[in-house]
Amino acid sequence: MAGGSSNLKERRAGTAAAGDGWVAAYKGPPDSRVESSRGVPPFGAAETWTDAGISSEARPWHPAVAFVGTVLGGCLLVAALPFLLPLAFVLTVCEGLRDLLRLDAKDAAVYSKVEGSNEDVTLVLPGTCAYVFWQLGMMQYLCERFDTRKLKFAGVSSGAIAALLAVALEEAAVKAPERPAEAVRARAHEIFQLVEQRSAHLVSWPLGFMARLGTVLDGLADEILPPNLDYAALSQRLRVGVRRLAYSTGLPALVPDMVAEFNSRDDLESAVLASSSVWLVTRLFPCRYVPSKAAFCNDGVNPFSLYCFMDYLCQMRGGAGACMATRTAPVHTHSGGLDRIYAIWNCTVMRVLLPSHGKHVWVTPTIGGQLDVRFCLRVSGWFIAEQWRQGYAHARDLDSQGHWASLRRHARKSAAAA
Repeated sequence: MAGGSSNLKERRAGTAAAGDGWVAAYKGPPDSRVESSRGVPPFGAAETWTDAGISSEARPWHPAVAFVGTVLGGCLLVAALPFLLPLAFVLTVCEGLRDLLRLDAKDAAVYSKVEGSNEDVTLVLPGTCAYVFWQLGMMQYLCERFDTRKLKFAGVSSGAIAALLAVALEEAAVKAPERPAEAVRARAHEIFQLVEQRSAHLVSWPLGFMARLGTVLDGLADEILPPNLDYAALSQRLRVGVRRLAYSTGLPALVPDMVAEFNSRDDLESAVLASSSVWLVTRLFPCRYVPSKAAFCNDGVNPFSLYCFMDYLCQMRGGAGACMATRTAPVHTHSGGLDRIYAIWNCTVMRVLLPSHGKHVWVTPTIGGQLDVRFCLRVSGWFIAEQWRQGYAHARDLDSQGHWASLRRHARKSAAAA
């Protein structure tokens, strides 16, 4: 077997030296093991897979391209500040006033009810911006090893997309009950190729995806979703976090909400696409209409509002054993550094999204400090493939540490049957 995480780091460093030095090496535990997987091994070999096994022809950007992209991005940010700062102020004040005046108290009362049971296990998939590909790699690993059909999902933004992938991979496992891991792996590879092909023209140059990624997500959602889903059953398992445009009493604001009722394919697609609709990043239009809510909604994180920082401080009150943040932004999901900002961005929508009972298992690159906020918008074709691979390796290492102990593994085929 190839040697440990140092081997993976050497491969990262070698590729970086070839031209792309801004993707951080995966920081796995010192005893992790990495080796490539090619093709589809015999049944039972899933436990030996330590690599996502995806194949990509994408190459890193040339250093000059990466440098120009960094300068261009910095210049655009500075130029946009006269617009972004007043926007952030208005969104923050409006959201804060609605919360202070309890204009959405009726909705909050509904969400605060005790829900679920202590036996429920929910995979929590927070928004992580461009690190969505890391989450997709983690989800490939989970669906290969574990039977997720009894699990519940709470997805926001990129996490909602990861939940959509889980639904597609579950369908592959159901169709191949004798070899679920192999079926999941094959379908994950197909979806990766689809993602790579669809996004190739957007990530060939820095910031090329800005305001254009939404059209790619539209097509992917339509192609990835299985044709004959049981939407009544899915409604009992999946919650999608969004920000709903509320304007009662003449005070408009994007308030946290969730979609948990899906009567059709359109209902599911509209919820996931609204949850991942970051204004100016994925689309030019700030909101997307969600029929099941009869309202315009957008990204569940809403990074343009700073009210989440105040909400996080409020949630932290009451001591470590009593504060709401232990449920919405637990300390084990981030390193305590800059990546804490992702927990803060998500905490407000998580307050209405997460069930109050049961086990919450987080699926995010911020566990162990794997996410580097500096690279949240520096997306290349090589970045997509590397993040997918590193996400898979991260999930594997978390498995070795018992992070997924609440999940049930796929039933093994008996030796006699084999």
